[in-house]
This record gives sequence, C-alpha cells and structure tokens, in this order.
Amino acid sequence: MTELQRQIEDAMWAGDVETLDRLAPCRCCCSEHTYGSGCPAYAWGGCRGQGRDDPSDDYEGWVRHYERFHGWTRARFEGTEPR
Repeated sequence: MTELQRQIEDAMWAGDVETLDRLAPCRCCCSEHTYGSGCPAYAWGGCRGQGRDDPSDDYEGWVRHYERFHGWTRARFEGTEPR
C-alpha cells in the first residue's frame, strides 16, 4: 500500500471528508460529465456522478437538449446522420 492509499484509508475510517477531498478530489464537472470509476473521489463516495439512478435518463436529456437548443436530430447527436 502506498503512503497516499494509507492516508486515504485513514481519512475514510475517520470520516474526514476535508482530507479526502484534498487527497482524492472529484474531477468531474457535474453529474452529467463524469469519469465514473476513473474519478479519484469515486473510491470514497465523493464523485459528483456517483449513485445516479439511470445513466440512460441523462443520455436522453442531452438528446432533448441538442434537439431543442441546437436544432440537431437524434441521428446527428448519435453520429449516424448521413452526410
């Protein structure tokens, strides 16, 4: 176990969220744009995208956003629209 891993583990057992956030912060900007298990904060439960109900809900939300505000079709959003 590395020194960093030991420090994170100790902070987890102590419930020291400030230390956890300093040592292994979430690098995701929001719940829609996440690194998933690649996010350093995922290991201690501090990732912004962790625990979402259904990722497909998020996907459909982005499809609707691009249709409404950018005039895209679903095919364009998914990259399957013929050129």
